[in-house]
Amino acid sequence: MSKNRIPIIAIVGPTGIGKTKLGIIAMARSFSGEVVSVDSLQVYRDAPLMTARPTPQETKGVAHHMINYLPAD
Repeated sequence: MSKNRIPIIAIVGPTGIGKTKLGIIAMARSFSGEVVSVDSLQVYRDAPLMTARPTPQETKGVAHHMINYLPAD
């Protein structure tokens, strides 16, 4: 792989199948990567009960983007 190329790994699937665990633990930590969430509800700050947001323990040491990004209104 060229030094100028950055691999992008996409983990997709339905709710509740372990994407967070796989994405954070197996991939992001193994490859010193970051997580960009494209979940339609995790982007909102004021909707924690309607989403399966990763816990602070799960996200520790891995940069996360687009979680708690916008106000619900």
